[in-house]
Amino acid sequence: MCKNKNFFKSVALYEKKCIFAAIIQYIVVFMCNLGKAIEKRRKELGVTQEQLSELCDVSINTLISVERSQGNPTLRVVNEILSVLGMHLEVKINDNEEAESIQQ
Repeated sequence: MCKNKNFFKSVALYEKKCIFAAIIQYIVVFMCNLGKAIEKRRKELGVTQEQLSELCDVSINTLISVERSQGNPTLRVVNEILSVLGMHLEVKINDNEEAESIQQ
């Protein structure tokens, strides 16, 4: 019987914390890229923030926060904005690779 059970428990807890931190970091980077892609596409189409917020039925403050990668928009809000801009969101995660894309 192993006498260092607590050591192994603490290692397992540390690994879980590291995994959680990596996931949070991935989400932050993803949301930053999403906001930039939305702003870029909106400008390419010559649409103002006010016009897009009306078309998406979201408040101007919500749209601004999404473009600035702030706040915590719901998937419905993100999907509506992307849909109006003619974009879609695709996230694939499997054992061998991770890929994200925001396509027009």
